[in-house]
Amino acid sequence: MRHFQKGFTLLEVLIAILVLSFGLLGLAAMQLNALQSAHFSYQGTIANLAAKDVKERIWAKLLELQEKEEDGEVVSYVACPSSAENPPSPSRLSRVMDDANVEWRDKLPEMEVVLTEKVGTSCGYTVEIYWLDERFGTIERDEGDGLYSRYVYHVHLPGQAFVVK
Repeated sequence: MRHFQKGFTLLEVLIAILVLSFGLLGLAAMQLNALQSAHFSYQGTIANLAAKDVKERIWAKLLELQEKEEDGEVVSYVACPSSAENPPSPSRLSRVMDDANVEWRDKLPEMEVVLTEKVGTSCGYTVEIYWLDERFGTIERDEGDGLYSRYVYHVHLPGQAFVVK
């Protein structure tokens, strides 16, 4: 005797397609998450490169000869760049920060480099890189501007002031 399966096989196929579609949606969600994480990693790499570039710029400023007058004689010396330098011109640190901002500004959205001296250290600096990041950002810098991500890089150069003769 023959049994007729009126629509039962069609129902099995529809259920299999439904299960497959949920699996494909899950796979697409995982792929999207992986792409977002890779993009955030790329942005972190750019911030890391910018911070290391600032460190190299500080090194270059460290090697610039400075001059001061001692006992009526002009003496050349090498010292750590400081924000508390006496000349009325912009300090070497602010010039480093301005140059880095010009160089790296277009690499990340609304990127800003902030360079500060560590208090109580000789040749110690903190480089902070901020960029606009609506997905992973956790810092609100200016009201209504959105969320920012921050990369902090601590720099300590082995420099002491010494006179060059």
